[in-house]
Amino acid sequence: MAGLVASPAGAPAGAPRGPDGPNELRIDDLAHRSGIPSGTIRFYQREGLIPPPERRGRIAYYSEAHLRRLERVRALQARGLPLALVGDLLAREDRGQDISAWLALDSAVFGSRDGGDAVPQDGLAALGLGAGDLAALERAGLLRTRADGQLEVTPGMVELMGELVEAGVPGPAIRAGAELVAHRLAGVAEAMAAVGWEIFAADRERLAHEDGGTAEAVLARFEALRAVAQRVVAGLFPRLLDQAIRARSTPFALETLERRRRGEGDGPAHQGEGRP
Repeated sequence: MAGLVASPAGAPAGAPRGPDGPNELRIDDLAHRSGIPSGTIRFYQREGLIPPPERRGRIAYYSEAHLRRLERVRALQARGLPLALVGDLLAREDRGQDISAWLALDSAVFGSRDGGDAVPQDGLAALGLGAGDLAALERAGLLRTRADGQLEVTPGMVELMGELVEAGVPGPAIRAGAELVAHRLAGVAEAMAAVGWEIFAADRERLAHEDGGTAEAVLARFEALRAVAQRVVAGLFPRLLDQAIRARSTPFALETLERRRRGEGDGPAHQGEGRP
């Protein structure tokens, strides 16, 4: 790797060394140390996420400060934050602001929340779900692949699918039903988010322009709205499910009674009725 030479006394082992001493890194050295491709580093630089390097002629030299900045960018991105917000948080940090409350707020909005059930892929295959079914479930948001490659499903989903398979429902039908449910629930989530977003967006905008309020207060309001929305859906769904079951059960029950009535009218007990 260019720029890597034997470390002088007092320098960390393996430290990159430029023409004027240790702690100077060319972009290939920085990419190697950070694990971030050089093209991505240049993109971050264009976006203002890292400061420009020192240039001597046609060669750009980076420092340990650039490495620490890249590590900070990667840590913020790992929380699910988009680059625009990463840049905003870093700018606030550079101005000496404590960004912990901002970070908690933006992580609550953009970060992923754990809570899925880990399941081996062969366990899903045993339910009759092939690779195409798994891909469809992942697109629907019912299944996701974690960073470690482990599959994670919505809590209770494996148990439900197992019950359906045991009842004789084929895998493709389970997949189709799961996709439909996920699609309808996504619509519900969108409607609930739209109700509260105007409140949250206005609060977040005032904070961005430092017009008063605190990130802690906005986070508390956001979490309260989210919790209320979850309670509303959790309370309403069982009632709607019961209504849907009754809507299908009532015609079925009436049809069953009618079949029995016709059958009883033609049975042996009534064969002599009506004769002289």
